[in-house]
Amino acid sequence: MSYRKRKQRRHSHNGRGRVVLVVILGLIASVVIAALAAVGYVIAIANSAPDISKLQPIDKGSTSIIYAADGSRLGYVQSDTIRTPITWVDMPPVLRQATVAIEDRRFYQHGGVDLAGIARAAIKDVTTGKPLQGGSTITQQLVRNLYIKDPKRDLTRKIREAKMADDLEKLHTKQWILQEYLNDVPYGTVDGQTAVGIEAAARIFFSRHAKDLTLDQAALLAGLPQAPSQFNPLREPGLALQRRNEVLQAMVKSHFISQDEGAAAMEKPLGLQRSNVYTRRREPYVFDYVQDQLIQHYGVNVFRRGGLRVYTTVDPRLQEDGRRAIAGQLNQPGDPSSAVVSIDPHTGYIRAMASSGTYQNRAFNLAAQGHRQPGSSFKTFVLTTAILKGIDPNSTVYVSKPLSLRVPGGGPTWNVKTYDGTYGGAMTIT
Repeated sequence: MSYRKRKQRRHSHNGRGRVVLVVILGLIASVVIAALAAVGYVIAIANSAPDISKLQPIDKGSTSIIYAADGSRLGYVQSDTIRTPITWVDMPPVLRQATVAIEDRRFYQHGGVDLAGIARAAIKDVTTGKPLQGGSTITQQLVRNLYIKDPKRDLTRKIREAKMADDLEKLHTKQWILQEYLNDVPYGTVDGQTAVGIEAAARIFFSRHAKDLTLDQAALLAGLPQAPSQFNPLREPGLALQRRNEVLQAMVKSHFISQDEGAAAMEKPLGLQRSNVYTRRREPYVFDYVQDQLIQHYGVNVFRRGGLRVYTTVDPRLQEDGRRAIAGQLNQPGDPSSAVVSIDPHTGYIRAMASSGTYQNRAFNLAAQGHRQPGSSFKTFVLTTAILKGIDPNSTVYVSKPLSLRVPGGGPTWNVKTYDGTYGGAMTIT
């Protein structure tokens, strides 16, 4: 091969090499530019997140309770949401551990955002084209529950949520965050009522307080927030059992419990014991009356929001006395319906409000809703007043006849007459 040809070949190879190099450098530059653009986009979105220290948490409310005069509970006010917040000491360690193991294994290591988890979720979002799934830490979920109304499932919301979670971790301890999470996360809906918070869930599914949960019970409840409807143990016991065992396995993997403890707990049945504590009422007539008064005085919005502790003046002992008094006099078939209301004349406090019959057979509250004329029962009050004023009822005579009385203040004339239209003429008060 001549010198000229060898030189031409070298130039050709060098030219192709330069082209390849330019292409590679161009690709690298494109990747760098794209990465910088992505970083800039993320920073811009993160900076648009609101200052969490200036936000008011969404008021989740709590279930209102009505009490009798002796401090005993008459019942919980019905609402779509059941929530009874509890303190950290009432949340057993096994429950906290189960929640961390299944929801956010690195909860105590990260600063509010699990970057590895977000990366996995972002890749899944890009590759599947579906809304962003997974990757949320307990802190991020709490931010979503407390500070974001109607959260959208997109990347923008995820970035802002992550920034707010990072800020929240700087404001509060891990204990505070986990406690708030356990008090605010939904655990499922039963008969139209959603149990929000671990105390409500423990009461509904196991008829016990959260502080008394066993390992297997805590594991079952810890697995519900991810998909409360899907894992509802009352409707899907098989799926709920699988989910509970998944939580137990996660606890073993996180070294919260031993392999033997996990295996023993997996052998246990669900052991559900459904409770009616939030629907059971004592003195239902009184309860309904109090609810009506709350709405009249404070409005329906305050009533529905809940969080009220209502202390009544009704004495359960006097309630029983009232029912016994009615049953002792009107206990035959065909006897009229009756009610007794006892009011303290010095304070106006209602001490008793008892009715004949049962609430199950008749929800109509005769004492409060039965607008009846006082009739002859009013004579007792008139006679008592007369005696207190020194009037001798045996020597005082009045004429029994129709009366037309002028109402003070210029009101209409009040025509008074007897029920059957008969009159006795002159007679003593007694």
